[in-house]
Amino acid sequence: MKLSILTMITKPDERQDMWREALENYKTIADEVIVVSGSPLTNIPKGVKVYYLHWKEDWNYIELPKHLNFGLKKCTGDWVLKLDIDHLLDEDNIKRLKPAIDYNNITSKKESLALEKLHFVADMRYRLKGKQIICFDRSKDIKFGKLLGQLHIDLCHPVVVDHYEIIDGYELPIGKAPTTLKSGVCYWNYNFTFKTKKVAKEHFWRWVRAWCRLYKEGGLSEYMQKGGITKDSSVL
Repeated sequence: MKLSILTMITKPDERQDMWREALENYKTIADEVIVVSGSPLTNIPKGVKVYYLHWKEDWNYIELPKHLNFGLKKCTGDWVLKLDIDHLLDEDNIKRLKPAIDYNNITSKKESLALEKLHFVADMRYRLKGKQIICFDRSKDIKFGKLLGQLHIDLCHPVVVDHYEIIDGYELPIGKAPTTLKSGVCYWNYNFTFKTKKVAKEHFWRWVRAWCRLYKEGGLSEYMQKGGITKDSSVL
């Protein structure tokens, strides 16, 4: 069983991402590490495969599934694990991941595995973010897109494709959630831990504006309250 890890980055040094450390971590987990970069990179860790796809500074939310599905086409593994560049696995959970996939392939035969997300909020404190479907069987017709029947979501969940809809000029996969086995594996989300407040606020403000461009009404108000009406008033 071959495992691919898929991740995305854009201007990681400028945005204070610990991206090289993350990629070195991913190399210990997977047989293949695929990076979709929205900007040129230097000093890339040996063995990591990087593919370039431009990412606008003032981006639209549809860029997320667009870049992920672009990277998914480059993956050659039997299974794919999608991680953000601020995600890491520790040694114990690295050892448990592939056996969990093998166990599923032999017994449960589900289409995906759910991993537990531990989200760092300050210092060494973290909170449980629940089960995340981020690891799935590459042989199935699973892509990153929108879940059937849901309105305001991130548009980058793994879905078993039912059909496609044109959103912001992109053919977005629409489908149901894959059948899922709880893996018992955890991963760490360091989020803004290593960023200055200034960089973190800029990052969050870009996200708020991207969300606004896609969702102009309805559920947007909640996110605007969290993110602030202006860049200076954005709250983390």
